[in-house]
Amino acid sequence: MKRILALVVSLFLVLSLSSALAEEKVTIEFFCVKEEVQSIFQEIINDFEAENPDIHVELTYASDGETVLLTRIASNEVPDTMSLYPAEMTYRQLLDEGYIMDLTECGFESNVEQSMLDLASYNGAQISLPYTLSLYGIHYNKTLFNELGIEVPTTMDELIEVCKTLKEAGYDAFALPFANNANQIAERLISAFDSNSYVDFQAVADGEKDIHDVASLTALADFIKAIKPYSSADAMGMNNDSAHADFVNKKAAMRLQGSWYLSTFEEANADFEIGLFGIPSPVTGKTIIPVNIDTGFSISATTKYPDACMKWIEYLSRTEVAQKYYTVDGNINMIKGVTYDREPYMDVYNTVMAGDMSLTQINLWQQGVNVRSGICAAIQNFYMDEDYEAFYQTCYDTIIENYE
Repeated sequence: MKRILALVVSLFLVLSLSSALAEEKVTIEFFCVKEEVQSIFQEIINDFEAENPDIHVELTYASDGETVLLTRIASNEVPDTMSLYPAEMTYRQLLDEGYIMDLTECGFESNVEQSMLDLASYNGAQISLPYTLSLYGIHYNKTLFNELGIEVPTTMDELIEVCKTLKEAGYDAFALPFANNANQIAERLISAFDSNSYVDFQAVADGEKDIHDVASLTALADFIKAIKPYSSADAMGMNNDSAHADFVNKKAAMRLQGSWYLSTFEEANADFEIGLFGIPSPVTGKTIIPVNIDTGFSISATTKYPDACMKWIEYLSRTEVAQKYYTVDGNINMIKGVTYDREPYMDVYNTVMAGDMSLTQINLWQQGVNVRSGICAAIQNFYMDEDYEAFYQTCYDTIIENYE
């Protein structure tokens, strides 16, 4: 009887301990806005949970993740941790509004260069762990260029001549996904043409500059008009997937895209070599690479589990974890010790490392997301009707509506 009682007591203690351990395990949400990195994040989460069995990280994502994230935050349904774009004013304002935590002196900063930390700081606060830096330029079929004897253009005039040569050889010069990517294409082109467009936009808003004198906008319209005859026949009906198909199937020779595109291209197993070159500016006469913080990690200011969230972010800041992420993401990783070896991008990478780069203008325009959407509408309409005055008017209205 005593032995039975002892067994019952022991079983009760085991069950009680198991229950206590179960209660101690916490679940934190990680909301990721980028679709193409879901699988690698799940792998990283699995490794993290093996090291931290008391923490479960729930990975969530939704189609149009950025819109969903901002909608959730506005509804006070803030994820415990999240990826976002910390250089953009839209996300910096989340600190002002009390939605995200100041991560200054949280421990991870020692593994990030100060210049990179500065890109993700705001009003003296560290609003995220800056993780990757994206590049933007013109992806091209390097094999085709070599076969046709085409040199990488270094001026806008040379680029238009390349477009003519490609069309004469039976190829579309550019695959232009204006159905769902005109906003980014327009904004990044402006960023490459003039890294000080935000100064001109403010001057227009203040009544100190005529919209017709904003050189970056004129350059944008001129460029789209110039490449239109040599590019996709139906840019307004083309989305990113269609543009990708045209590129990998060698119907189109070039794509305006960011460095995150490389992993998508490699998955397609195309039988040609890809390259990337910077967009020459008719405004400055230089080639400046637009860059952006493509991934940053932030923590909710109201999470119930700040310690668990800190452990998760600290884990992401480790060199070996960042290197694993880099193998899929392909962007420049800002964590110290991560090796960059993307051969197709080395020329542009070296340009950036030499300092010939600038933050994309969406980070500097007031109400950047709204301004980008307005310019997107302006360039889509211009593509169809080539009406300069209507283009300028839409850009002017957009600036006036979004600037104080």
